Amino acid sequence: RPSLGIGPPSPPRPEGPFAKHVMMVTRGTRGDVQPFVALARALANDFNWAVTICTELRYKSFVKEHAKDLDRGRIRFRISGGDTQRRLSGRTAKWAVQSDSATLQHLMLAKSELEFFDSEPALFHWAQEMRPD
Repeated sequence: RPSLGIGPPSPPRPEGPFAKHVMMVTRGTRGDVQPFVALARALANDFNWAVTICTELRYKSFVKEHAKDLDRGRIRFRISGGDTQRRLSGRTAKWAVQSDSATLQHLMLAKSELEFFDSEPALFHWAQEMRPD
């Protein structure tokens, strides 16, 4: 299989009798990531799917903890890069979030969306390596 040569070699596609394999990509705060983890648990348990969650390193233990004790299916963690919590903890970010200015908040949101594309190489790498359905 060809590789992009980014990071360490990853394991092949999940082995087993899984009905499907999907890859979910999410970044942000825990409140942004948590619904994806809940959805992944439901897809794994209810439909016997293998689910790969690609998100920030900060949430690795959170994803892995919720990947335990599944009746069926599997959930895997893969890193996307980025650190939203660190970005939001800065003085300027806090000021913008607390501001009553919708324009300022939209500008901050646009900037964070733009920074998401820094993770693009990692996302393409995992998609190529994991080969989700």
